[in-house]
Amino acid sequence: MSAARIRVEYKTYATLVELSQSQRRPVSEIVGEAVARYDADLFWKAADDAYTRMSADPEDRAEFDAEVAAWDCTLNDGVANFPYEERDIR
Repeated sequence: MSAARIRVEYKTYATLVELSQSQRRPVSEIVGEAVARYDADLFWKAADDAYTRMSADPEDRAEFDAEVAAWDCTLNDGVANFPYEERDIR
């Protein structure tokens, strides 16, 4: 595994050390997970913002609703009755 050094405020470092000790996980793993979560949060915030903008424009909203309606027919394609009905696949 290659590694790089980053500078963080001492308070952040102290928190990372506390988390590392309490979770019995390496600091690098905690930082990696935190960055991945932050990245996902940014993605979903951007998606939510785009959806809000689209919903505010009547033409865009009508186009979106038409596309959703076009795909609604796939909900009744019979796949649910394929050989899965005898066993619980949850």
